[in-house]
Amino acid sequence: MIGAYGLGWMVFPVLSFILFLLISAWHFGETDLEHAPETGYWSLTRLLAGGFVLAFILVNHADEVTPVIARIVKNDVFTMQVWNGAISQRGPLLRGWATLLGVLAMLAFGHQPIPVNGWRLGRLGVVILLTYTLPLLPAFMLYFGGWHSLSSFGTILSYLQRSANPVQSIWKLWYQSVPLTLLAFGFLFACSSIWNRYLPLGDPLPYLFILLSTITLPHIQVMHKLDRRYK
Repeated sequence: MIGAYGLGWMVFPVLSFILFLLISAWHFGETDLEHAPETGYWSLTRLLAGGFVLAFILVNHADEVTPVIARIVKNDVFTMQVWNGAISQRGPLLRGWATLLGVLAMLAFGHQPIPVNGWRLGRLGVVILLTYTLPLLPAFMLYFGGWHSLSSFGTILSYLQRSANPVQSIWKLWYQSVPLTLLAFGFLFACSSIWNRYLPLGDPLPYLFILLSTITLPHIQVMHKLDRRYK
């Protein structure tokens, strides 16, 4: 499946990019709205919630995002027209999206209530608002490092604490993950060195994006299974 997904990026970059955005939106919403059951209302709410976070960061950093998207989709005319239309109407787009999300969340809650952690949602709101004031890269780093990865880390820790050999603390879990983190950075550095040596005039961004999207797919699959099992 991962190989086919990676090949799809090479053959159908626009379709693969759209699929990547949808998968990412679902994954963000699934992580942010914990305890949500797999009903139609809540599933759609999760998708819209994750999509709103993604859209908020992207359209509010249009100057930095536009050339990146153009390189990923190889300057596809229709894709760039849609993107330019979205950023030209970003205010109404985000307000309409937030309104639709709020209405749908109320319908989902009325259909099947879930525990709501107001403090957690408040922190998420602060993180999202702070991304508006930052450049693109620090904004994504804040959301991923300051929110999304910590939420995923907590889900993994909860799973391991219920296993036959429970992990006693989040620090122990972090310590055990350090070698893999270092290995990932080493692999990225090695690939960068090889690229600069043999393909100095090539554009590495599309291939880097393909690599990142394919290696994160297993993470998304695992977190989805954990969420279904321990909600």
